[in-house]
Amino acid sequence: MSASLGNRILLIAALVSIAVLVGNGAAHFYHPGPASTSKVIAAAEVSDFKTKFEALNPPDIALPAIPTTSVPIYAKSYVVIDHATKYPIKGLNEHDKRPIASTTKIMTSLVALDVYPLDKVITVSRDAATISGSEIQLMTGETMTVENLLYSLLMNSANDAAYSFADAYTSRQAFVDLMNKKAAELGLSDTHYMDPAGLDDTGYSSAHDLAILTDYALDNPQFRKVVATQKFSAWSADKVYVHELSNSNRLIMPDEPLYYPQAIGVKTGFTFDAGHCLVGAAEYPDHSRHVVVILHTNDETSNDASAREARKLLDWTSP
Repeated sequence: MSASLGNRILLIAALVSIAVLVGNGAAHFYHPGPASTSKVIAAAEVSDFKTKFEALNPPDIALPAIPTTSVPIYAKSYVVIDHATKYPIKGLNEHDKRPIASTTKIMTSLVALDVYPLDKVITVSRDAATISGSEIQLMTGETMTVENLLYSLLMNSANDAAYSFADAYTSRQAFVDLMNKKAAELGLSDTHYMDPAGLDDTGYSSAHDLAILTDYALDNPQFRKVVATQKFSAWSADKVYVHELSNSNRLIMPDEPLYYPQAIGVKTGFTFDAGHCLVGAAEYPDHSRHVVVILHTNDETSNDASAREARKLLDWTSP
């Protein structure tokens, strides 16, 4: 191998593993993996970095285009990242640690997929059946497969499904510990979970961490299938009960005014402290994929506020 070719390969490898986060007149280099670090650099260096990246890399890993127009996004934190490069195309307060409500269940689902086979039958505990907030009215003692609990968890944001997963493990706390362990393994340094449903607002994450987590999750075929499902009938294992599910994500529902044809998921969330939140994703005809995160919209009264802002961001940054 020639020295010039070797240097080119090393430079490509280094550049693909980092992204540039632009905000407040500065930029940060970060690596989304376990050894995540940040370094503040001058804006001129960012331009130089982008020029060298695009000059040396083949088209399939070139940095995405940055919109030159301005669109107001009414949320306390947001970000859009590009799947291929993990490059943050647009963002605001991306690393602010905030309560994230039911978007917590993205990690809940991934841990459940790690520790349970899809056909495992879980018995709903009394604590899970009586949990407050969003639920699908699971009955104490009802049995349901892991697969059907996943649909309930991710489509209807069922807190009773989240707690069923945790309570079926060695202990609820042990399940939450696995969530935090996986966050650390993925380099999500802005994240700490306190419960499996996102009801405890002392748990937190950031728009950046949720985007990286979701981009990772979408590479799991089972997760990807569930979050893109519009309607589903979740039967109990004994076929006694059925729960008719309808996805709470307005971006993927064709009968919703905010339907976004390129959307492929992912998860909604709301508590009074977290505000309206949404993690979304879209795939485009050129096969690029963007993940969008909206945390705490400025509009706390409208149920579609997070979908409205997410759709604006996806439109604004679409290739």
